[in-house]
Amino acid sequence: MKKKSAKRLCTIFLAMSMLLASVLATGCSSKDPVEAYPDQDIRIIVAFNPGGQTDLISRKLAEIIEKEDILPVSIVTVNMAGGNTADAINATLQADPDGYTFFMHHSNLVTNYIMGNLETKYDEMDMLGGIMDQPFGIVKRSDDDRFADVFELVEYIKAHPGELTCGFPGYASPGHFALLQFLAANGISGMVQEVPYAGGAEAIEAHLGGHTDLRATNMGDSARYVASGDIEFLCMISQDVNPDYPDVPTLKDLGSDMEGLVLHTGLFAPKGIPEEIKTKFMDAIHKAMETEEFAQFTAEMCNTMAPTDAETFKALYDNDLATLEELAKTLTQQ
Repeated sequence: MKKKSAKRLCTIFLAMSMLLASVLATGCSSKDPVEAYPDQDIRIIVAFNPGGQTDLISRKLAEIIEKEDILPVSIVTVNMAGGNTADAINATLQADPDGYTFFMHHSNLVTNYIMGNLETKYDEMDMLGGIMDQPFGIVKRSDDDRFADVFELVEYIKAHPGELTCGFPGYASPGHFALLQFLAANGISGMVQEVPYAGGAEAIEAHLGGHTDLRATNMGDSARYVASGDIEFLCMISQDVNPDYPDVPTLKDLGSDMEGLVLHTGLFAPKGIPEEIKTKFMDAIHKAMETEEFAQFTAEMCNTMAPTDAETFKALYDNDLATLEELAKTLTQQ
């Protein structure tokens, strides 16, 4: 009789243990992912190798977010160069829409789409908002004494067509379009050898190493080298004077009314992420951008912070698409 009672108690205890385990498991599995977000590290995909402006911006934001304890997890920058940025785009499109994969990119999505090098249009991803705006310029190495300013450069190109080389990050990239704008504005289209590189870091290294004569560049890829004395700006590809380089001539100074391209850098994500999660993530990004450290970082790169919402960010890309499609028809016929 005692053995049966003991056996029954064991059976009851086992059943209760299994029930408790089931309740606990059910409780864990029903945990609201939105409320729990984030509970694992977040990755930001960058479509270029380390060292370019997009990579630097992503890493600086991640550093500040961790240092300031803005989020309880780390943000990891994942460099995914390849396929003319298509590898990174595809990885973003294929990622789970759970808020743990984002994509930092820029107006390359517009220029390469226009030229047919990308099948994916920018709004096939969720456009979360803008981070940074950057104009473009033409730079030379400081030790190159063949031309002292942009006016001498234009005359040199006319006198030596096809001699000079100009590097930029990627065929049909914003940097490439900026170069084409500069050449067209001065009536020297086709007179400079165009040299595309895999990304900004590679274009910088080639130029500093003497493999190209000029470089079409955004501010973020060049300000630190101007400050160090390695390179200098010859022209800003814009109508407006750049406040960081007030003595550098613009397209307007060269007699052109052409508007220069501005590089709009921001964040994208696979479609389907809950709005609450996107808001939490972007709130963290904006808090990092509001710090003195990020303001100093931005100033050192001679960039302009542009924390726009999703609607404004998309409107900028839509406007560039319409503008550059017309420009591309003219430039690609040359």
